[in-house]
Amino acid sequence: MRRLCITAFLILSPLALISHPGDGIAVDSQGNIYFTDVNARTIWKYTTDHQLKPVVRDRWSHGLCIDSLNRLWIEVEVNNTLYSVKRISPDGVETHILGPVERGPEFYGVNLVADSENNLYFPYSEPPDYYFSGIRRRSADGTVSLVAGGDHYGHRDGHGREAGFTGINAMRMIRDGSILAVDGDSIRKIGTDGTVSTIYRGIKAASPEDQPFDNGNPAVSNRLYGLDADSHGNIYVAYHGNRRIMKITPNGVESVYRSRKPWSPVGVVVFKDSIIVKESGLEPHSDSPGPRIRKIAPDGAVSTLVTVTPEN
Repeated sequence: MRRLCITAFLILSPLALISHPGDGIAVDSQGNIYFTDVNARTIWKYTTDHQLKPVVRDRWSHGLCIDSLNRLWIEVEVNNTLYSVKRISPDGVETHILGPVERGPEFYGVNLVADSENNLYFPYSEPPDYYFSGIRRRSADGTVSLVAGGDHYGHRDGHGREAGFTGINAMRMIRDGSILAVDGDSIRKIGTDGTVSTIYRGIKAASPEDQPFDNGNPAVSNRLYGLDADSHGNIYVAYHGNRRIMKITPNGVESVYRSRKPWSPVGVVVFKDSIIVKESGLEPHSDSPGPRIRKIAPDGAVSTLVTVTPEN
């Protein structure tokens, strides 16, 4: 069973939709694909019989995940400062989990990961200066505790408070219960005991050859988004800032997929050794629809599963 939670914070404006595309994508144990569509304020389900169905409408949701019980967890932005969390069972029953709350210790409103025991994990940066970056866990009874980080801003491996992060863009819970995270230009692993290690550092190119846009802020335009791992331990990350899916192995990093204009990958999930890619078609002066979901088969063959259009 694959579990993936990914979220990106957006401000509702054309530039922000370009700069921070919604990157949430997940797949359940049957192979149904769920993904966010911030432009249409919809969460879609692409079924195994090739049907595109709305699961949630009229909610601005950036991130989602599916736990091992096939329950869908979603983050909903009420406005620029208020966030809530919902859970939807396989039979469609919606449960209110949290909020709306201000960004803060209860829930930061940027990324989330949830497990089958109703624990909610999220990154947290201490306002107003956002110098301390860490990961917190909210248990089913509402107790919030620190998992890792919190005392040191910047890249630092270590246990619990000894660790530090520069800025978590995406998280993914893997089978052993540990969490993979995109932290700036690095892939980090947070163990179940709170130990943080670096898997790979230095993925991004200094000057991307195929950047979708350049707003003058490389931290935003030249950015990594969603990630996932396969059963062999290889990690895949969406390098939106260079239109590529990067594969990280013990031997290094390589590009395994390249989007073509106007598309660029923002999310990725692995299911039965196939790579499912979520692409955004938003870029300046483009009338392209979006998002688009593509599949990379184990033999490397690429096919388009579905493209969302205004008619949907």
